[in-house]
Amino acid sequence: MLMGNASPTFLRFVSVNIDGESGYPGGLFTAVWAVRHAPDTYEFDREALRQNLVWFGRNLREPERFWRSSSKGACRRNWKGLSWFKDTSCEHLARMHDMAAIVFEYGYPTTLIRTARPGFIVYEDEHQIVAEPFADTPLI
Repeated sequence: MLMGNASPTFLRFVSVNIDGESGYPGGLFTAVWAVRHAPDTYEFDREALRQNLVWFGRNLREPERFWRSSSKGACRRNWKGLSWFKDTSCEHLARMHDMAAIVFEYGYPTTLIRTARPGFIVYEDEHQIVAEPFADTPLI
């Protein structure tokens, strides 16, 4: 049990690949998509990934914002926010770990990063936040 003013911890699963649009390491969902659509993926792994994605589709909202600015053209800039899970989202995190184990077997290693300082929070719901990273926010 945490006591006092403990800062919340946010978690992000990242791959070794850099996202061409944001310039940041890609998230686990990008690796999941690649493995699901690869011709050499075993059907049972493809189905496990599909079932997890369906679950996330039902149990995780799509963020409404990915950047602070509301100026015209802001969505085309490279400083989009990154999605982080809250450390209290146990079922979501367990499913992410399951998917990370599967994609690892197909050559997509992921790293779990944790921080109390994810950046400027631009979206928040019960299970996640989206934050534009600070200069010292860990990205890998």
